[in-house]
Amino acid sequence: MGNLVNTNMFDNNKAFNLCVRYQDLYYSFELYKKYARELKNLKNVFLTYSVFSPGFELQKIKDNYHMYYYNYVFGIPFKYQLCGGGGTLNKELQIIEYVVKKHYCLPVRFSGYTNEIHPIVNKDIKTSVLSHLKHAFRDKQQEEYITELCKMASENNHNLYLIVLPRSPEYIQKLKEVAEENGYNYEEIFNPLYRISKEYNIKVINHFDDKRFRDDDFSDTQHLVPAGAIKYTNILMKELQIGFYSSK
Repeated sequence: MGNLVNTNMFDNNKAFNLCVRYQDLYYSFELYKKYARELKNLKNVFLTYSVFSPGFELQKIKDNYHMYYYNYVFGIPFKYQLCGGGGTLNKELQIIEYVVKKHYCLPVRFSGYTNEIHPIVNKDIKTSVLSHLKHAFRDKQQEEYITELCKMASENNHNLYLIVLPRSPEYIQKLKEVAEENGYNYEEIFNPLYRISKEYNIKVINHFDDKRFRDDDFSDTQHLVPAGAIKYTNILMKELQIGFYSSK
C-alpha cells in the first residue's frame, strides 16, 4: 500500500507492506499468488485501487524497467512477451544485482514500510490527473486480476479488502475539473471496483475523498507524509478492528 499505510503500527509484527513502486494490478495479483500458500498465518489481504488502476499496465509505460525488478527479485513473469531489448535487459539486471546485493539485507521484523517522503516531481497536476482519467476509462485490461484475486482469496479462506486510498483535496478538485473538461464522468470512476466487489461479496474501504485529510497531510497530491500515514493507518484499522493499537 505504498507509503500510505504504516504497517509498523500493527501489533507484534502482524503485517507486511508488499507494495513496490509502479505496481499494477497484475503484479499485485502475482505477488499474492506467490505467497498466499507459503504464509500459513495469513488472514487479511488488502488490495489497493486507484483512479488509474483499471487501465494502468507497468509494461506499457516509459518507466517499465521496474518490471525487471519484479522478475528478478520475485520471479514474476512479464505480462507480455518481450520483443528484443536484450541489451536493455542485461543493463537492468546489472543494476538489480547491485541493488539487491547492497540494499536487500533487511532488518529483522521489517514490516515493508519506510518513513521515506515521496519526492515531489514538478509535474503539472492537470497533466497527471488527465493521465489517470485516461487509464480509468481505458479498456479494462487489469480488472481480471481483481476477480482472480477474489477467487483465490476465497479458496484460501483469506479476508480480502479492496482499499481506495485517500488523495489530497487539491487532487480531488483538479480531478473533477479535468473530468468535466474532457467528458469523463467523475461519478463512474470506481464503478468497476464496486461491481466486482458486489459480485464476489468483497468489502470496499473507500477513503478517496475523505474530508479528514488536508493538503499538508501529503508530500505531493497523492503520497502521504509520515504523519499523514500514521493518521490514515489509525483511521483504517479502527474501522476494520484488526489486531491493532491506536497510536505510536
